[in-house]
Amino acid sequence: LKITPGAAPGSNNWAVGPGRTASGGALIANDPHLGYALPGVWYQALLRCPTYDAAGMTLPGLPAVVLGRGPYAAWAFTSTMLDEQDLFFEELDDAGERYRRGDAWLPLEVERVAIAVRGRKPQALVLRSTDRGPLFEADPEQGLPPRSLTWASHFGGDLMSAFFVLAGARTPGEVEEGIAGYVAPAQNLVMAFADGTLYQTVIGRLPARRSGDGRLPSPGWDPAYGWDGFLPRTANPRRLFEPPTDAVLVSANNDVRPPGYAQRLPADFFPPFRADRIRERLLERRDWDFEATAELESDVTSRYARQLVAALAGAELSGDAARARDALVAWDGELARRGAAALFALVERQLQGAAFSDEARHFAVPFPGGPDPLLRLLQGRLDPAWLDDVATPDVEGRDEILERALAAAWRQGVKRWGEDVEEWDYGSLHALTLRHRLDAVPVLGRLLRRGPFPLPGSGNTVAAFGSRWQGGSLPVIYGPSMRWIVDWGLPEAARAGLPGGQSGHLADSHYDDQIEDFLAGRLHPAPWSEQAIARATVSELILLP
Repeated sequence: LKITPGAAPGSNNWAVGPGRTASGGALIANDPHLGYALPGVWYQALLRCPTYDAAGMTLPGLPAVVLGRGPYAAWAFTSTMLDEQDLFFEELDDAGERYRRGDAWLPLEVERVAIAVRGRKPQALVLRSTDRGPLFEADPEQGLPPRSLTWASHFGGDLMSAFFVLAGARTPGEVEEGIAGYVAPAQNLVMAFADGTLYQTVIGRLPARRSGDGRLPSPGWDPAYGWDGFLPRTANPRRLFEPPTDAVLVSANNDVRPPGYAQRLPADFFPPFRADRIRERLLERRDWDFEATAELESDVTSRYARQLVAALAGAELSGDAARARDALVAWDGELARRGAAALFALVERQLQGAAFSDEARHFAVPFPGGPDPLLRLLQGRLDPAWLDDVATPDVEGRDEILERALAAAWRQGVKRWGEDVEEWDYGSLHALTLRHRLDAVPVLGRLLRRGPFPLPGSGNTVAAFGSRWQGGSLPVIYGPSMRWIVDWGLPEAARAGLPGGQSGHLADSHYDDQIEDFLAGRLHPAPWSEQAIARATVSELILLP
């Protein structure tokens, strides 16, 4: 079993009021973090017809812009990390045909379906459900009883209408009314309006739980547990700043509940490292523009790394461990392609393993790892028993574990790159390879592949190039899947970028023509008016029926 810290994708978005921009208009930025491939997830488009007008990023096959702008507002999403799924242990009768609710027994809903399979007979499936949702059969090997699943998406809802409303909305009030039918998945919506208004809310519905918060399975037979549909839309967090304003709105999968918000919001929020860094940078200046915003999207200074290094202070260390700690203390926390970033990555891996891997092996239970538990442990906010190696009869203490982990990381780095930490090559560990869906095909896969590209950053920096250890390397597995900026003081000059290109065809010049600019943090104009589009056009494809 492996600890895989920092391997969960997220997203950034933010908006700043006219009082903090060079143009005097509100500005908004978005960079969703998803897995990488060629072609990428997004397709940049401007969709224009008499009843719809929007530009930005869409998903191939959808008839709307998902992230982008309309004539009066621009919008951006990040995941709320809301807990929208609850698992219920179920008690069935001896025949397995009924389930218990209090003192009553109710019949399972049974649906028989046939899955067509080419060249074979159709595969028959029997799907069973309770009033809470689909039923999963018991798993004796794992010691699990039958379970049913309640999920917000089971309740249906109008997904597409929200995107049409966002494209044409003139006011936050129109947005509130238009997104009421959107149920799931919950998203942090940030908007900047042409008149300078800033607006933030959670789009999606919050489960109305009778008891508990859904983090652990609940007894399905107990009527005290379960959902009574959803809370009213007014329960969702929201913030509104009307012009003139110099406010900033930030969401990076962190806790977005505003001051005074009293409603329970069960969610697996990410630690606030990215969000705090964005907010810190946004409050430093009042002249934000496209170039400065693109530079912020490429920021690789890690508040998490700084806090973790600070937590090493006070330990009694010697030899290689002391050399490693001293090198990190002198470091500024910037996860650059060369320098102490490589040492930090090695130290973090050793500490994660020392703290959690022994329990994972001993108890045969996977532990999620991640930055927050390790930091809390080293800061004394988690039971220090985690630092003991359960595989030994001795009880190891904090300094002993730190000595082992830092010394091991130092020796690994010296063996690989030499004694000078400033020359250690983080980029050789942390690289991105863009792979096509046909990557496994001999010869063709190699032709379609691009990279590897050495990269700075980590899953805890604003430029969230997240990775997972694979042997002795830390390949990037997710990151900004696109970048998008709108400045309402310069409404004709939005900026965009993709980590690849628009085309999925190897022979097309747009297959990979944005990679170099994207990795360098450079974005290209995304014109809005027909005149600006005509000036920027270099080729045209006309489809005739």
